[in-house]
Amino acid sequence: MGFLDNIRDAAEQFSGDQRAASDQAVAAALPPGTVLPRRVNVRLSPRFGDGTLVAFFGVVGLAPEDCYGVSPVQSNDITIGWDVYFRSRPEHEAGLASWATTAG
Repeated sequence: MGFLDNIRDAAEQFSGDQRAASDQAVAAALPPGTVLPRRVNVRLSPRFGDGTLVAFFGVVGLAPEDCYGVSPVQSNDITIGWDVYFRSRPEHEAGLASWATTAG
């Protein structure tokens, strides 16, 4: 890993930390019991290429009614991944664990 890779990784970590803090602030302002969508950052996988997002949905087991939205994550006008917002169900946990080992 080179110097620029380290800088990119640090910037992505900082951005993720900011998003988490923002999510917590929003959750604190909502009425008790409000179900928040789960957000997972899906990085473009060299293994799946352009089919990464479709593969993510299949491996995790997301049904169309579970997904609230998808937002591209860009770096220098190039899509490097997506933020996927979905209703989390217990059966998705095994799929998310599988994705963590499959995507690379």
